Parts: sequence; structure tokens; C-alpha cells
Amino acid sequence: MRKLRKLRKLRKFILERSYLLRPRIYSYFFKILNLYLKYPVRIRFVSGQIMIRDLNSDYIIFNSRPRRISRYGLGVKQLCDSLFEGYCVDGLNLPDNATIIDIGANVGEFSYSLIKKNSSLKLISIEPDPSDFKDLERNIGVKHLAINRAVADFNGELWIYLNNEFGDTGVFPTDNSASRFKARCSTLDEIYAEHCFGEKIFLIKCEAEGFEPEVLSGASNTLKSTYYISCDTGPERMGQSTLSEVQSLLQKSNFKLIRSNRNRHLFMNLLT
Repeated sequence: MRKLRKLRKLRKFILERSYLLRPRIYSYFFKILNLYLKYPVRIRFVSGQIMIRDLNSDYIIFNSRPRRISRYGLGVKQLCDSLFEGYCVDGLNLPDNATIIDIGANVGEFSYSLIKKNSSLKLISIEPDPSDFKDLERNIGVKHLAINRAVADFNGELWIYLNNEFGDTGVFPTDNSASRFKARCSTLDEIYAEHCFGEKIFLIKCEAEGFEPEVLSGASNTLKSTYYISCDTGPERMGQSTLSEVQSLLQKSNFKLIRSNRNRHLFMNLLT
């Protein structure tokens, strides 16, 4: 037991130190590290970004944060499939050519998952973090629209606190926030009018790290044309869940809560 505890501590130490490596160096070191980890993936450094290839499928994703490579410990496809269940959309039948908006797309894992399920979809993926946005663009491809912007209840600028390593970049600072920057922001109604006015939106996925009430407050027109909303309401708003505010806002727009998975909830528009 003592030897096992020492091995676990050593493993944790090596992993933590590896996360500090630059992406290019990490991609080479991972080949050695994976002799022990045995993740079913292969990693390459391509044009300044880390590319992760699933060994058991044709799934390939870009994620240039070494700390986040552990997300693919069971493979890229497995992670992508789990996102469908996590966001409560695994029971939805994705219609051909449907428009889907991904708010808080990060590097685009959820958007990429949708594309792999149905290549005819039209994706609008929105992410304010400029570094993660580069991976997002690669992951969804030129056929879909990536927008480097924050979504709010006004048009202008707002401060964003960076927490790239743990995927918690947002309006509210956390213990792991490294720095902040001023990002352009728009209401969802502004983005809808600019890029898909008059279209029906099959699904909006909203992960705004505690800023969900403000996102929905600026989306009254968009919500009228939306069938489903999957919303993360976890305690990122200074430790408080946003579920009650989100549910109240969506009920006023004729949405009903139909499924939940921990802090993620799926709402359906009763009038569309």
C-alpha cells in the first residue's frame, strides 16, 4: 500500500510538471508519458496547436492546453459522446440543415460533436477567449461560423477573467483566474440579427460561467425562434447556481424544463 501511494504521488507530480510545458514540447513528451497513461490517442503539434487524434475512430480535435489533454483519457470520441448526455441532448433528433448556436464554445468540443453527428448542421460557435478561439476555428472548420466575442445583455465591452487551464474563463473571477482582458460583447439578439435573422434555431447551448441570466436577457427575439435550450447553471456566479433565474426568464418566453443532468438543463419552447 505504501508503494502504491508513492507511485500515485509520483504520477501526480509528473503530470503536474508536464502541464507547465509549452505545447510543442508537451506534444513530444506525451509520447513518453503515454507509455504509462495509455490514453487511446495520438498527439501532434500542428501549426502552433496541439492536435489529438482518436486511435479508435476518425475523431480529431485541437486543444492546445496540456492540462486539458486528460479529458481524452478514454478517447476523443468517448468525450464527445459524453457531452451529448451531459448537456441533455442525446435524445434529440438533429434535423438536417438545422441551425445551432453554441455560446461559450471554448475550443469547440460540443460543436465538433454536433458536426460529427450530422455534417449538414449550421453551427454558430461563440467564444471570447482569443487563445481557445484559435482551436475552435480549427475544430469546426470553415463551413461553420466562429465568433470571437462574449455574449451579454448589452452591446459594447466587458472584462473577462481568464482561466484557460480549467476551462472556466468568464465574467466572474475564480481562485484560478490568471488575468483579465476587455472583450467585445454583443447580445444574442444582435448576433442573431447579424448572422441568421428569420431562421429557426433548433438548439442553443449556453455555458456562460454564471452569466447565463444576462445572456438570456439579451435574447428575447432569438428565443421566439428557438426550439430547445441547453443551459449550464452551475455555481460559477460567485458560488451561486443560476437555475432559478434562468428558469424564470425562460418560463416568461414559454419554455418548459424537460430534462436535467446535475447542473445542466434542457428547456423546450412550447410555442414552436
